[in-house]
Amino acid sequence: MALDPVCMMEITPDSAEAQLVYEGETIYFCCDECKRIFDADPETFLDEIEPVGDPAGRDS
Repeated sequence: MALDPVCMMEITPDSAEAQLVYEGETIYFCCDECKRIFDADPETFLDEIEPVGDPAGRDS
């Protein structure tokens, strides 16, 4: 699962309507509007960005 950093909605990467790579991390968004909000001020949402999958390499 991925977390849309703007609206905090959990989504699967396959169901994301928008995505981008920011500082080497792929960020997934539930809709184009959330991506536009992020693009306008990404620094606001950096604390909400979480890597997809388990850091130990075990996907849940």
